[in-house]
Amino acid sequence: MKDPRVFMGVDPGVEGGLALVEEDGLSASVYPMPETQEEILLLVKEIAESDVVVLHCYLEKIPLVPEFVMRKKNPNFRRGQKGTAVLFENLGFLKACLSAFGFKVTQVSPVKWQRGMNCLTGGDKKVTRARAQQLFPSTRVYGKVTNKTADALLMAEYCRRVEGLTCAAA
Repeated sequence: MKDPRVFMGVDPGVEGGLALVEEDGLSASVYPMPETQEEILLLVKEIAESDVVVLHCYLEKIPLVPEFVMRKKNPNFRRGQKGTAVLFENLGFLKACLSAFGFKVTQVSPVKWQRGMNCLTGGDKKVTRARAQQLFPSTRVYGKVTNKTADALLMAEYCRRVEGLTCAAA
């Protein structure tokens, strides 16, 4: 049997990342989102072929909210057409890669996982970075918790909290 058993969180944005949290919640690994689809594929393949067992993966569901609405909530919000296109392209590509390597994937909305982790952000990644650093001090994380990796880390932890009992019983 492979070991350790982990939960995965994926923020598909260009400024996103991927994270693995061990089943006991004591340690984690974080990876900034690769820049190209080839690099994304290699990272997912590397995880699939590693000595870890991914029990479940939460992939962030991208809300179809117009940018002007997001700017009302957060004046600093900027995605633009190119950023939006890359975001949705990454989302589709990641869904395909994760499924192709046999990972059990559930899409989860930002509001749902943020509520579950007590860090509603209003679009401010500093909020999730602070919460992720609080839950996972640097001594427990392989890689660096940054604005890019914090959302993925919190999604992985949320996945562990929600799916952990189900996976332990299986």
